[in-house]
Amino acid sequence: MIRHFLVALFIIVVLYLLQVTVLIQVSSYIYGMVPNFALVFFCLFSIQYGRLSSQILGFTAGLLQDFFSSSPICFFAMIYLIMGYAFGSMYRHTRFDNLQTVPVLVVLASLANMILAMIIGEIFGIPISSSFLSPLFWGETILNVIAGIPLYYFSKFLANKMGLSASWRRLRHD
Repeated sequence: MIRHFLVALFIIVVLYLLQVTVLIQVSSYIYGMVPNFALVFFCLFSIQYGRLSSQILGFTAGLLQDFFSSSPICFFAMIYLIMGYAFGSMYRHTRFDNLQTVPVLVVLASLANMILAMIIGEIFGIPISSSFLSPLFWGETILNVIAGIPLYYFSKFLANKMGLSASWRRLRHD
């Protein structure tokens, strides 16, 4: 479990750094929208490994994201912790061996991220500049879905390389 956690944390940090360095430069060509690679990969990880691993990874990745961004400390950590619990609860209850599940999960993750950011922002008085009616939010959600497809195959490849292919088959409706 520790090996899976460390590999997933490393991947999330690399994806987040890719998102905030390279994709920020490209975002001017697509109206300032950037897909949230870290969120998408975290969602895929949570469905695969369950609540405990997802909460630990979510809190740690959220803290790292807080340190890299200008958000208050523990803002993203709380969001990812709650999302890790929610998406990790789908472990063994979500069929994850087909590509049709990925867009639904990614849209749910994007919506949950926005809802939690608005709730936590309201509780702590942090202004949130986006809303569900914003074209920017829906554009980023579409980019997340598009990014989710290669990240799904990357997650599947990684699981096979790490000898975790049994956990992919284990996820089925009980």
